[in-house]
Amino acid sequence: MGAALALTESQLALGDELQGLVERVARRDQAALARLYDLTADRAFSVALRVLGDRDDAEEAVADTFQQIWERGGYTAERGSVLSFVLVIAYSRAVDLKRRLAERYRCDPLHPEDGEETYTDCEERPVTELLDLVREGTAVHAALAELGEQPRRLIMMAFLEELTHQQIAERTGIALGTVKSHIRRGLLQLRERLAAQGLGA
Repeated sequence: MGAALALTESQLALGDELQGLVERVARRDQAALARLYDLTADRAFSVALRVLGDRDDAEEAVADTFQQIWERGGYTAERGSVLSFVLVIAYSRAVDLKRRLAERYRCDPLHPEDGEETYTDCEERPVTELLDLVREGTAVHAALAELGEQPRRLIMMAFLEELTHQQIAERTGIALGTVKSHIRRGLLQLRERLAAQGLGA
């Protein structure tokens, strides 16, 4: 119990520090940007690497992430934690880079030899993979922003911070069954919103 309490206090302290840093970045404080990078770049890199599968490409996506934060900001507390904000941008920038790389090598065959079965598999891919179909990173932000605060926060924790349902329950104090229910319903809503935009439908 004591260790769990200490961990919670540490997480709260980190959240407070990140909140202060992103506010200073909005005021063009370069030292704050450097500190924000030190605290979150490893997690952003992990997200980008999962999308791109290449370390050099992932590093480029991370650089794009912090450049966007510096130039455009955009953080609001209603969207969740600062860490989730950074990780969503990292995912978006990685998806954008993956699209650009695909266009660069578009001389590859457009249609796989696997034929109809491959297209059937694509139609049945899980919700989490639908995000790879987003052609502009901002679509991820828009779809997530339309979800309720609770499911949005839990989805970000599950798929961007890579926490298990049990870890999310322990961190938030929400019952495990409720966590699973919120995430399941949130993913269904996310799928519907992406489908409405012609993504993954």
